[in-house]
Amino acid sequence: MPVDFDLVIHNDIFNVAGGKGEKLVKAAEIIKKELNSKSKIIIRGNRKGEVVKFVADISKAKMILGYKPNYFLKKGISLSIKWYAENYIATLKYGT
Repeated sequence: MPVDFDLVIHNDIFNVAGGKGEKLVKAAEIIKKELNSKSKIIIRGNRKGEVVKFVADISKAKMILGYKPNYFLKKGISLSIKWYAENYIATLKYGT
């Protein structure tokens, strides 16, 4: 059912994510692999007050917007890198 966003949403905030927690190091490893990087991932201790675990609650976006994640971490990173390579890097190369 289509949502009439003008009636429902006015200056509201929604979490748009996969709704599943992942470790940051996993994201770094996926990026490293996607880019064929030989970079070393360095893990240090947490800083004082740092949030060490967070999973976005997407229930509000699901309920009001009908949101459903299409991609999760690995596929999302892969598509993001592809888009970046096709759209942003070309502008640096050719100045468009």
